[in-house]
Amino acid sequence: MKRIAPILLGLALAACSSTPTSQKPTASPQPTASSPSPSASSSSPRPGGTPTTRTTATPGTTTTGGSGQHTARLDRGCVRSGVASDEQGITITTSAGGPASYYSFYSDGSSVQEHPEFGAEGQGGGFADGSGTFRDTWTVPAGAPLGRALVRVTVAGRRTPIDLAFKIVAASATC
Repeated sequence: MKRIAPILLGLALAACSSTPTSQKPTASPQPTASSPSPSASSSSPRPGGTPTTRTTATPGTTTTGGSGQHTARLDRGCVRSGVASDEQGITITTSAGGPASYYSFYSDGSSVQEHPEFGAEGQGGGFADGSGTFRDTWTVPAGAPLGRALVRVTVAGRRTPIDLAFKIVAASATC
């Protein structure tokens, strides 16, 4: 599947969604060993904002968010930064041929767009296949801030984004 420039896809999806794609998610507590896996809750990214689906991951588990026709799932709950064999993957389910995009936010509050040195790692988009599935993988950049990361998923036909959490650890650490 040919990649579409994330900015163009973001603009197309923004026209289909009532939630601004530039809206940064709010910080939430780090997952702990006692956290259920995975869990979702509805909260607003800012006071008076539109609710979004939040997902908390326990390291080593997958995270899933959304409901009905529009869902998203990360392959891993924990990924080592800069390790090519430790890829993160995302599967987005939407309407057949429908646009889908994803965008990463890091534990320090920055986004992938604020790190041009990361290239396209941690963001992407395109169109679902005939069965409504969009799939992509990436290696978390070596310079990515460690801690809780959030992947924001936007699909046409869904008013609110789907937020999926995972943990980034050092290349020498164990998930």
